[in-house]
Amino acid sequence: MKKRIEWIDIARGITMISVVIGHSLYGYNNGLLSHFIYTFHMPIFFILTGYLYKKKRYVDELRSTSRNLLLPYYFTGLIMVVVYLLATT
Repeated sequence: MKKRIEWIDIARGITMISVVIGHSLYGYNNGLLSHFIYTFHMPIFFILTGYLYKKKRYVDELRSTSRNLLLPYYFTGLIMVVVYLLATT
């Protein structure tokens, strides 16, 4: 198992929570908290993502992207369709 860098995990956790809070405050964009969050949350997230990026072959990148992003996307969509159909019948 690969050794994780603790400060990066903590920083990513803080930025993920900040992204959720920032998007939750979308209707309240004139607030001081939302301005504060928008000054740092995405730049730090992109910097950390770039720092952790490891170059892979195109086929491996496509395979892992499909598994990590598309599979949960379609699974969640399927659940939403089933819930919608059950709720409307």
